[in-house]
Amino acid sequence: MQLIQELEELINRSSAVPFSSKTMIDPNEAMDIIKELKEALPGELEASKQIVANKKQILFDAQKQADQTREDASKQMKAMIDQNEVTHQAQVQAEAIIKAAQAQAKEIRTGTQHYADKILAKLQDQLRQLNGTIGENRKEIRDLQ
Repeated sequence: MQLIQELEELINRSSAVPFSSKTMIDPNEAMDIIKELKEALPGELEASKQIVANKKQILFDAQKQADQTREDASKQMKAMIDQNEVTHQAQVQAEAIIKAAQAQAKEIRTGTQHYADKILAKLQDQLRQLNGTIGENRKEIRDLQ
């Protein structure tokens, strides 16, 4: 860019040819700048090619990294879904176990209540009989007097 600016400056400071739009420049100075441009140009072109090649590699690497990140995220999401499914299944199974335990507890409670009621009814009958016997014995004792 500097050489191009030097060439522009050479043209700008050159003398105008009277009655035309042309200017007079020092051909040696112009040729020196052109020679320097020719020498610098291959290096500049090579640097540009290297930048383009690096750009392609950078874009390729970025795409590769993006693909890997997407794949990792997909795997993590699948693992989380699987974990969620396992948790859900465990929760369903736990609820089933709790429901079965509650049903069994209710059955045991009902059975115990029936058993206690049966025992108490039997005891009540025995107490009635005993009460009747006591009443008869008391009557006999009174009749003896």
